[in-house]
Amino acid sequence: MRKLLITSVAVCSLSGFALVAAAPADEDLVIRKGAVVGSPAAKAPAESVPAAKVAPARPSAAAAESVGKSERIEPKRIEIAPAEGQSLAAAWDVWFADWKKGLPQGEAAADRATAELERNLRETARRLVAEAKYDEAVAALEAGMRNGEPRPWMYEALSVAMQAAGSSRADLERALMSAADLGAGDVDHFLYLAHYMTRVGLDRRALAMFRDVAEFDPTHTDALIAAMATAERLGDADSIRWATVAVLGQEWTSKESNVAHQALRQAQSLLARLGKEDPAEAAAYQKEIDEARARDLVIRVSWTGDADVDISVLEPTGTVCSFRQPRTTGGGVI
Repeated sequence: MRKLLITSVAVCSLSGFALVAAAPADEDLVIRKGAVVGSPAAKAPAESVPAAKVAPARPSAAAAESVGKSERIEPKRIEIAPAEGQSLAAAWDVWFADWKKGLPQGEAAADRATAELERNLRETARRLVAEAKYDEAVAALEAGMRNGEPRPWMYEALSVAMQAAGSSRADLERALMSAADLGAGDVDHFLYLAHYMTRVGLDRRALAMFRDVAEFDPTHTDALIAAMATAERLGDADSIRWATVAVLGQEWTSKESNVAHQALRQAQSLLARLGKEDPAEAAAYQKEIDEARARDLVIRVSWTGDADVDISVLEPTGTVCSFRQPRTTGGGVI
């Protein structure tokens, strides 16, 4: 392996390591071995449902194309009448399927129609809860989450409706998880749902979701931080062990140094506990920590004078770590 030491430079290029002008001095860039990004789980096929007798109120193409933004459109309640022998959930799924078929052409028109649908769905849930029809409100909200893009207000409304209906925590967890699909690629939504679960006391499920995100996309370090905090709150030794090793295996910027310090604190506490209960396990954990803290390559750039230097590193996977991309999937951090 070639070692590279650069001092007092303005611009140079060597073996894929490019240095160009303008950035803070004495910055460290650390490269870890390429991380493996987990493959998203395959989605389960949707269950077929019988057709509903009632036709949904499809979005009007003329209304969707209207440019009169100043006119306020009042939300309307969506009425659902299941066919004989059809469940309310199945009737809602049929309604949404027909609604999607009637979407107007054009991105702007479709966006307006979707926004109108969201207003109508919110109004429907509000009225059903006001009428103490909690099961119907739950069915409407679950259908919206299954068939569209779940919104934060839906989780709140669903939680309220299910608690009012006397649903168990297991039922609430099941309902919330129906909207969780990491394989769809919306990591931010999946993370929001995990954070919401910690708010309603579903910490163990949230911890599993944080871990899924951290393994699916290592650049989402906020998932690692949340996982470590949740594991400590639960007092789960196995989860604390995984989280601290994962956090210490990442490099952190100077602004994030408190994250590594917190991981070390938790690790030391767990090591002390394992040392009393299981010395062999404590030794194995210490080895994991030492290996996680090792770094494959550290590049430090320094210079004299008033010039300023930026650093960009082309990694073996083809990614580039730089001030524009300070953290990469290959493990590079600047």
